[in-house]
Amino acid sequence: MDDNISPNLPGPYIVEFIATIVHAFRKKEQLSQMLCVRLNKNFHEVVADSGDDMKIVAFSLFDCAEAEGWVTELILAIYQENSEVHL
Repeated sequence: MDDNISPNLPGPYIVEFIATIVHAFRKKEQLSQMLCVRLNKNFHEVVADSGDDMKIVAFSLFDCAEAEGWVTELILAIYQENSEVHL
């Protein structure tokens, strides 16, 4: 399996994944730091301007990761950054 191909998650799993991101990162700044440190990604380049609603921010992040094929890497980075979160 090619590591750059993202898993095709069904809707309920996407909802759960977004909830996990919101739980793990209460503030955009925390999420931004994780993206930079763990994935070498710029928050403002991968997350559409979506205000302060972390559910919308998380969906925007998931949407970008899915489109670009790095959902698996995102899951691992979230786990590494916040190991008490269970995906």
